[in-house]
Order: sequence, then C-alpha cells, then structure tokens
Amino acid sequence: MNSEFDIIKKYFTFSDSREDVLIAGGDDCACVSVPENKQLLVTADTLISGVHFPAQTSPEDIAYKAVMVNL
Repeated sequence: MNSEFDIIKKYFTFSDSREDVLIAGGDDCACVSVPENKQLLVTADTLISGVHFPAQTSPEDIAYKAVMVNL
C-alpha cells in the first residue's frame, strides 16, 4: 500500500519548469500564479478511516472534519 507521501510524490509533484507554479505541492499546499498578478494557494488533505477518525464515525462528522481541515 502506498503512503500518503508516495501518492503525493507520484501524482502531485510538478516540474520546476512551469512558470505559473511558484511553490510546488510538496506536502499539502502549492502556490500558483493566476491572472492579474495574483497568487492562488491550493491545498488538499485526505482523511483515512481508522487513521484520522474511528471507522464508526458518522458521514456527517467525517464531512465536517474534511471541510475544516481543507479550509
């Protein structure tokens, strides 16, 4: 089984040659350049049953936690 960091490295590590990627994704966040000289921070955090919450946690509580860790 791949770890979270193996998956990030395989699918979400971008080449330094892209001018619009100011800071690559690395762990949980990247900084990209967008029109009008602005910057956009993009983040995502995964939650795994049995690791980040007990398996019997309600879907509502999982959704709440997912929103809270990603905003």
